[in-house]
Amino acid sequence: MEYSLEQAVADLRAAGKSEKEIDAFSALFTEVRQQLDSKQLRPFIRTQYMRTAFQIPFDSTVRISMDTNMCMIKENPDEGPSCTLAGRWYRDPSLPINRNEITRFPHAVLEVKLSLGQGQESPAWVQELLDSGYLTEVHKFSKFIHGTCTLFPELVQAVPYWVDDESVRPSMLLSAPPARAAAAAAAATAAAAAGSSQAAANGQHVSVEVQEE
Repeated sequence: MEYSLEQAVADLRAAGKSEKEIDAFSALFTEVRQQLDSKQLRPFIRTQYMRTAFQIPFDSTVRISMDTNMCMIKENPDEGPSCTLAGRWYRDPSLPINRNEITRFPHAVLEVKLSLGQGQESPAWVQELLDSGYLTEVHKFSKFIHGTCTLFPELVQAVPYWVDDESVRPSMLLSAPPARAAAAAAAATAAAAAGSSQAAANGQHVSVEVQEE
């Protein structure tokens, strides 16, 4: 069922929104709709996670978010009608999710955003957190890219560098098609037999990204 601009505006008026707020929403709604139509965008992949935000009240100097229980799901099932054919923009929740239609990321993702003035240094406790050894920096980590390279490997020309981490690979193999999973397992066994000594991550780290605004 399509949610029209007219319906959205009626809902906003019923909620007591001002005309200025409604005009701003209408402009954004129209812009997004034009992008969807012009680029023929369709539902593709969903990312779900539990987010916890940390911020000192009325102080935006440091903002931290931590995403846990993260998983990526194919919005269109491998077996069954696509969202477009079903006339909906999201996956039918009554359909079962097969093993190769979902991947669960094994770590939390911590993002630190700093809003610092000219010449201002980050608080000492922030630097202590970053240097604590409990965090692993993953530059330009992307939930969408990770889900896409795991669930749609045939569409990816180059995989992101973090998939080589031994703490991440098992979760990706669990979501791989049977043939691909078997081939990867055989390659891993061969590498182990050859005496690979790469240390596995302990599974307690979180990915971290630091941004200065």
